Amino acid sequence: MARTVFKSMLTGVLDRMPDYRCDPAGAVHYETIGVIQGMQHLPATFTPGRRTGPGLAETLEKLQRICDEQQLAAPITVHKATAVID
Repeated sequence: MARTVFKSMLTGVLDRMPDYRCDPAGAVHYETIGVIQGMQHLPATFTPGRRTGPGLAETLEKLQRICDEQQLAAPITVHKATAVID
């Protein structure tokens, strides 16, 4: 499931930035873990597109309100209901 969600998210982002390019010459891999696990630094360039939804601040406010109203920070043994994000 996580792979499907990640692929959908990444496809959505890259569809909005068709000229997205990474600079492999500037890539810095972590010294203590394998290459496949990620990078410490990977420069990239793109032309910002038109915003298609609410900004970060508005999204965080909405999610915090939902967490507070539905008590989603409570332990799972106390609050077993599924989160409802409107």
